[in-house]
Amino acid sequence: MTALGQIGNRQSIESLIKALKDVDKRVAEQAAESLVNIKKMGYEVMDTVATTFYTNRDYKRAEAVLERQITEFSQQPELQEKILQTKIKLVKALFALKDWQKALVLYEELIKRYPSDDTIKVELVQCLKEMKQYDRALEWYASWIKEMPQNNRLCWQGRLDIVNVMIEQGKYENVKNLIDSFKAEDTNLGGNNFKPQFQRLSELCLAELSNTKTISQNLESERSSSGENKR
Repeated sequence: MTALGQIGNRQSIESLIKALKDVDKRVAEQAAESLVNIKKMGYEVMDTVATTFYTNRDYKRAEAVLERQITEFSQQPELQEKILQTKIKLVKALFALKDWQKALVLYEELIKRYPSDDTIKVELVQCLKEMKQYDRALEWYASWIKEMPQNNRLCWQGRLDIVNVMIEQGKYENVKNLIDSFKAEDTNLGGNNFKPQFQRLSELCLAELSNTKTISQNLESERSSSGENKR
Protein backbone atom coordinates (compact mmCIF):
# COMPACT_ATOMS: atom_id res chain seq x y z
CA MET A 1 0.00 0.00 0.00
CA THR A 2 2.87 2.35 0.79
CA ALA A 3 4.50 1.69 -2.58
CA LEU A 4 1.23 2.51 -4.32
CA GLY A 5 1.07 5.77 -2.44
CA GLN A 6 4.54 6.79 -3.53
CA ILE A 7 3.92 6.20 -7.24
CA GLY A 8 1.20 8.84 -7.51
CA ASN A 9 -0.10 7.86 -10.96
CA ARG A 10 -3.79 7.59 -11.77
CA GLN A 11 -3.88 3.78 -11.67
CA SER A 12 -2.30 3.60 -8.22
CA ILE A 13 -4.60 6.34 -6.94
CA GLU A 14 -7.68 4.52 -8.26
CA SER A 15 -6.49 1.40 -6.42
CA LEU A 16 -6.09 3.37 -3.21
CA ILE A 17 -9.54 4.94 -3.59
CA LYS A 18 -11.07 1.47 -4.00
CA ALA A 19 -9.18 0.33 -0.90
CA LEU A 20 -10.94 3.03 1.14
CA LYS A 21 -14.03 0.80 1.02
CA ASP A 22 -12.18 -2.31 2.19
CA VAL A 23 -14.01 -4.19 4.94
CA ASP A 24 -10.73 -4.35 6.84
CA LYS A 25 -10.61 -0.94 8.53
CA ARG A 26 -6.83 -1.11 8.82
CA VAL A 27 -6.49 -1.47 5.06
CA ALA A 28 -8.91 1.43 4.49
CA GLU A 29 -7.04 3.63 6.98
CA GLN A 30 -3.68 2.83 5.40
CA ALA A 31 -5.09 3.64 1.96
CA ALA A 32 -6.38 6.98 3.24
CA GLU A 33 -3.01 7.88 4.74
CA SER A 34 -1.25 6.88 1.52
CA LEU A 35 -3.56 9.11 -0.53
CA VAL A 36 -2.87 12.09 1.70
CA ASN A 37 0.88 11.53 1.54
CA ILE A 38 1.31 11.11 -2.23
CA LYS A 39 4.11 13.51 -3.09
CA LYS A 40 3.22 14.39 -6.68
CA MET A 41 -0.33 14.85 -7.94
CA GLY A 42 -1.78 16.97 -10.70
CA TYR A 43 -4.65 19.35 -10.02
CA GLU A 44 -7.39 17.05 -11.37
CA VAL A 45 -6.09 13.98 -9.54
CA MET A 46 -5.84 15.94 -6.30
CA ASP A 47 -9.39 17.12 -6.88
CA THR A 48 -10.57 13.52 -7.23
CA VAL A 49 -8.85 12.54 -3.99
CA ALA A 50 -10.29 15.52 -2.08
CA THR A 51 -13.80 14.88 -3.43
CA THR A 52 -13.55 11.22 -2.43
CA PHE A 53 -12.61 12.12 1.14
CA TYR A 54 -15.40 14.69 1.32
CA THR A 55 -17.99 12.23 -0.03
CA ASN A 56 -16.82 9.70 2.56
CA ARG A 57 -17.23 12.40 5.24
CA ASP A 58 -13.53 12.26 6.00
CA TYR A 59 -13.50 16.04 6.24
CA LYS A 60 -10.14 16.36 7.97
CA ARG A 61 -8.30 14.62 5.16
CA ALA A 62 -10.39 16.49 2.59
CA GLU A 63 -9.25 19.71 4.27
CA ALA A 64 -5.59 18.66 4.09
CA VAL A 65 -5.74 17.82 0.37
CA LEU A 66 -7.74 20.93 -0.56
CA GLU A 67 -5.35 23.22 1.32
CA ARG A 68 -2.43 21.58 -0.45
CA GLN A 69 -4.23 22.03 -3.78
CA ILE A 70 -4.64 25.76 -3.14
CA THR A 71 -1.02 26.14 -2.03
CA GLU A 72 0.43 24.30 -5.01
CA PHE A 73 -1.76 25.64 -7.80
CA SER A 74 -3.08 29.08 -6.80
CA GLN A 75 -0.29 30.89 -8.69
CA GLN A 76 -1.26 29.37 -12.04
CA PRO A 77 -3.41 31.90 -13.97
CA GLU A 78 -5.25 29.25 -16.00
CA LEU A 79 -6.48 27.57 -12.80
CA GLN A 80 -7.87 30.63 -11.01
CA GLU A 81 -11.53 29.73 -11.59
CA LYS A 82 -10.91 26.15 -10.47
CA ILE A 83 -9.08 27.37 -7.37
CA LEU A 84 -12.20 29.32 -6.42
CA GLN A 85 -14.18 26.07 -6.62
CA THR A 86 -11.52 24.41 -4.47
CA LYS A 87 -11.96 27.14 -1.86
CA ILE A 88 -15.72 26.52 -1.87
CA LYS A 89 -15.09 22.80 -1.25
CA LEU A 90 -12.60 23.65 1.49
CA VAL A 91 -14.98 25.99 3.28
CA LYS A 92 -17.68 23.28 3.16
CA ALA A 93 -15.26 20.83 4.78
CA LEU A 94 -14.31 23.38 7.46
CA PHE A 95 -18.00 24.07 8.11
CA ALA A 96 -18.64 20.33 8.51
CA LEU A 97 -15.69 20.15 10.93
CA LYS A 98 -17.18 23.09 12.87
CA ASP A 99 -13.91 24.98 12.50
CA TRP A 100 -15.86 28.23 12.61
CA GLN A 101 -12.96 30.70 12.76
CA LYS A 102 -11.09 29.16 9.84
CA ALA A 103 -14.28 28.80 7.80
CA LEU A 104 -15.28 32.40 8.51
CA VAL A 105 -12.06 33.80 7.01
CA LEU A 106 -12.74 31.88 3.80
CA TYR A 107 -16.45 32.77 3.68
CA GLU A 108 -15.58 36.46 4.02
CA GLU A 109 -13.21 36.09 1.06
CA LEU A 110 -15.75 34.18 -1.05
CA ILE A 111 -18.68 36.56 -0.41
CA LYS A 112 -16.67 39.33 -2.09
CA ARG A 113 -16.47 37.16 -5.21
CA TYR A 114 -20.06 35.87 -4.99
CA PRO A 115 -22.00 38.77 -3.38
CA SER A 116 -25.43 37.38 -4.28
CA ASP A 117 -24.85 33.80 -3.10
CA ASP A 118 -27.37 33.23 -0.30
CA THR A 119 -25.80 29.92 0.75
CA ILE A 120 -22.48 31.62 1.45
CA LYS A 121 -24.31 34.38 3.36
CA VAL A 122 -26.23 31.91 5.53
CA GLU A 123 -23.15 29.84 6.37
CA LEU A 124 -20.96 32.91 6.97
CA VAL A 125 -23.47 34.22 9.51
CA GLN A 126 -23.82 30.76 11.05
CA CYS A 127 -20.07 30.81 11.79
CA LEU A 128 -20.49 34.17 13.54
CA LYS A 129 -23.48 32.88 15.52
CA GLU A 130 -21.54 29.81 16.63
CA MET A 131 -18.79 32.13 17.88
CA LYS A 132 -21.41 34.37 19.56
CA GLN A 133 -20.32 37.31 17.38
CA TYR A 134 -23.83 38.68 16.90
CA ASP A 135 -22.70 42.28 16.32
CA ARG A 136 -20.60 41.24 13.33
CA ALA A 137 -23.49 39.18 11.96
CA LEU A 138 -25.77 42.21 12.23
CA GLU A 139 -23.16 44.35 10.45
CA TRP A 140 -23.16 41.91 7.54
CA TYR A 141 -26.97 41.95 7.38
CA ALA A 142 -26.97 45.77 7.31
CA SER A 143 -24.39 45.76 4.53
CA TRP A 144 -26.32 43.24 2.42
CA ILE A 145 -29.60 45.14 2.86
CA LYS A 146 -27.90 48.29 1.54
CA GLU A 147 -26.44 46.38 -1.40
CA MET A 148 -29.68 44.61 -2.32
CA PRO A 149 -32.64 46.51 -0.81
CA GLN A 150 -35.17 44.63 -2.96
CA ASN A 151 -33.95 41.17 -1.97
CA ASN A 152 -33.44 41.23 1.77
CA ARG A 153 -35.84 38.68 3.24
CA LEU A 154 -32.91 36.50 4.30
CA CYS A 155 -31.34 39.42 6.17
CA TRP A 156 -34.51 40.41 8.02
CA GLN A 157 -35.10 36.79 9.01
CA GLY A 158 -31.51 36.65 10.25
CA ARG A 159 -32.00 39.83 12.26
CA LEU A 160 -35.16 38.38 13.80
CA ASP A 161 -33.33 35.17 14.72
CA ILE A 162 -30.55 37.10 16.47
CA VAL A 163 -33.07 39.30 18.31
CA ASN A 164 -34.81 36.16 19.59
CA VAL A 165 -31.49 34.76 20.85
CA MET A 166 -30.81 38.03 22.67
CA ILE A 167 -34.31 37.94 24.21
CA GLU A 168 -33.55 34.46 25.56
CA GLN A 169 -30.38 35.91 27.09
CA GLY A 170 -32.42 38.62 28.81
CA LYS A 171 -30.78 41.48 26.89
CA TYR A 172 -33.98 43.53 26.76
CA GLU A 173 -32.33 46.96 26.64
CA ASN A 174 -30.07 45.88 23.78
CA VAL A 175 -32.96 44.38 21.84
CA LYS A 176 -35.12 47.47 22.30
CA ASN A 177 -32.32 49.70 21.00
CA LEU A 178 -31.66 47.31 18.14
CA ILE A 179 -35.28 47.25 17.00
CA ASP A 180 -35.39 51.05 17.26
CA SER A 181 -32.37 51.22 14.95
CA PHE A 182 -34.06 48.82 12.50
CA LYS A 183 -37.15 51.04 12.54
CA ALA A 184 -35.06 54.13 11.82
CA GLU A 185 -33.61 52.31 8.83
CA ASP A 186 -36.96 50.96 7.60
CA THR A 187 -40.25 52.01 9.22
CA ASN A 188 -41.83 48.88 7.74
CA LEU A 189 -39.30 46.65 9.57
CA GLY A 190 -38.72 44.36 6.62
CA GLY A 191 -42.34 44.03 5.57
CA ASN A 192 -45.58 42.46 6.75
CA ASN A 193 -43.96 39.13 7.60
CA PHE A 194 -41.53 40.68 10.06
CA LYS A 195 -43.01 43.95 11.35
CA PRO A 196 -45.60 42.38 13.73
CA GLN A 197 -42.94 40.09 15.21
CA PHE A 198 -40.48 42.92 15.82
CA GLN A 199 -43.27 45.05 17.34
CA ARG A 200 -44.28 42.23 19.67
CA LEU A 201 -40.68 41.74 20.80
CA SER A 202 -40.25 45.49 21.30
CA GLU A 203 -43.36 45.56 23.52
CA LEU A 204 -42.04 42.55 25.44
CA CYS A 205 -38.76 44.39 26.08
CA LEU A 206 -40.58 47.49 27.30
CA ALA A 207 -42.68 45.37 29.67
CA GLU A 208 -39.63 43.52 31.02
CA LEU A 209 -37.67 46.75 31.46
CA SER A 210 -40.66 48.33 33.23
CA ASN A 211 -40.95 45.32 35.57
CA THR A 212 -37.23 45.46 36.32
CA LYS A 213 -37.49 49.17 37.10
CA THR A 214 -40.50 48.59 39.38
CA ILE A 215 -38.73 45.79 41.25
CA SER A 216 -35.63 47.96 41.62
CA GLN A 217 -37.71 50.85 42.98
CA ASN A 218 -39.51 48.55 45.44
CA LEU A 219 -36.21 47.17 46.71
CA GLU A 220 -34.84 50.68 47.12
CA SER A 221 -37.99 51.69 49.01
CA GLU A 222 -37.67 48.67 51.30
CA ARG A 223 -34.04 49.48 52.02
CA SER A 224 -34.96 53.09 52.84
CA SER A 225 -37.78 51.97 55.17
CA SER A 226 -35.50 49.46 56.85
CA GLY A 227 -32.89 52.15 57.45
CA GLU A 228 -35.44 54.50 59.00
CA ASN A 229 -36.80 51.77 61.28
CA LYS A 230 -33.32 51.03 62.60
CA ARG A 231 -33.02 54.64 63.69
